[in-house]
Amino acid sequence: MRSFRKNLNQSPIEYLISYRLNEAKKLLRSSELPITEICYECGFSDSSYFGKAFRKAYGLSPREYRSHNK
Repeated sequence: MRSFRKNLNQSPIEYLISYRLNEAKKLLRSSELPITEICYECGFSDSSYFGKAFRKAYGLSPREYRSHNK
């Protein structure tokens, strides 16, 4: 874990969440899937946590992000 943090400046969990949120952004822009479905497709098991993590990372809820990027 130290090596991972040293090289990527984040923990493995932080990296995984960041990767999943980035994939969610792609799906929000390019598909009409419901947000809950995108949440599950990207590996989140709790849509509430997904919304909180997304807002923390990007400053918008998934719904707001989708409406601004269509």
